[in-house]
Amino acid sequence: GSSSISIAASAASTPYTESLSKRGITMDKAKTQTTNAKKASGSPNVFRRIGRYFKEVFGETKKLSWPTRKELVSYTLTVIAFVAIFAVIIGLLDMLFSLGYTRLAGTSALINTFLM
Repeated sequence: GSSSISIAASAASTPYTESLSKRGITMDKAKTQTTNAKKASGSPNVFRRIGRYFKEVFGETKKLSWPTRKELVSYTLTVIAFVAIFAVIIGLLDMLFSLGYTRLAGTSALINTFLM
């Protein structure tokens, strides 16, 4: 019987429990505070998290520096020009490779390509 009392006494006198007792907090009260803190820090339901996500996304978009209309037109035309230039380059390369292939393989390869 006396060994169980000494174990309980030694378990109650840890540095953690001593710091709690100095602040006037019992072990039961500390457990309740820990449980309440876990509940408060727990994740809210799925719909609240999704709503918070979109609220934060819209908040971030307000911080962006959007291009002016003139810049937007300039960027768009630049992209269209590069796409057109590379389309022509790829088309020319395709024609050259096709011509080279037909010269190497003969005209029957060209006919077979279109029939299949």
